[in-house]
Amino acid sequence: MKQSIIITIFFVIISKVQITKCDELPSENEVDGMFTCLRYIFKNGLPLLAGPIDPLNVEHYEIDSESNLVFGHYEINQLIMTGLSDFIVGSFSTSNIDDEHILRIKCKLAFHLNITSNYRLDGKVGNVASINGDGNLVMKTSPVQLDLTMDFDSRCENLKCFKKAHADIHMESSVNVTGLKPNARMSSLISRQLTAIINDLFNHNAEIVDAFLDPLLNELIESLTKIEIPSGLEGVVKIYLYFLWMSCSKQFDALGHAIGKQ
Repeated sequence: MKQSIIITIFFVIISKVQITKCDELPSENEVDGMFTCLRYIFKNGLPLLAGPIDPLNVEHYEIDSESNLVFGHYEINQLIMTGLSDFIVGSFSTSNIDDEHILRIKCKLAFHLNITSNYRLDGKVGNVASINGDGNLVMKTSPVQLDLTMDFDSRCENLKCFKKAHADIHMESSVNVTGLKPNARMSSLISRQLTAIINDLFNHNAEIVDAFLDPLLNELIESLTKIEIPSGLEGVVKIYLYFLWMSCSKQFDALGHAIGKQ
């Protein structure tokens, strides 16, 4: 729920700068302000709507996998992920494909992720014999490179007519697992196996990642573009965002006046 609300606010923010045609691009200051504001929201949340998502906490999650890469039953407890709000914007652009009535938004982001978690497992990882145990898992990444492309119908206002999206993700990770039986050698072996599997998956098997990620991404964005802020909260949210933009960066003047005129 948190994530859905936060991403919904992303669309609210973009729609307020009136990106409808490529010759009506927001200024560099407006784009900088938009992403500065998103970083603030990731860390602090939004009153009445959602709490912060950096750090992102998952209290309990269970996985039953039949994949050749990771097979068995897994329980994740007290997962904490940090780094989402420290993203760097490599580029942000829009373009029109007039003959198809498409407004295309492209965004390149880079960020580090740190994940810590407790786990319990009974299964198999890669080509290692059956394993079990419980302990801690720590994963750190070099900068995650995220290239996001979203297509909208240019005949609709405020990004309400979503067509499709695609994301390319590349990253190098390091995984450290403790607590596997029968001894620390098994934990070290599985740490190396998981590191190799994750890095190979995200850097050399784009079709596998795409087959999993793209349907989820498209379904999520499609649903989010149809969400409306409840009428009873619309004025409160608009006022809050106005003052948020005016206070969390000196570059929010243009955005703030645009919101104030709505």
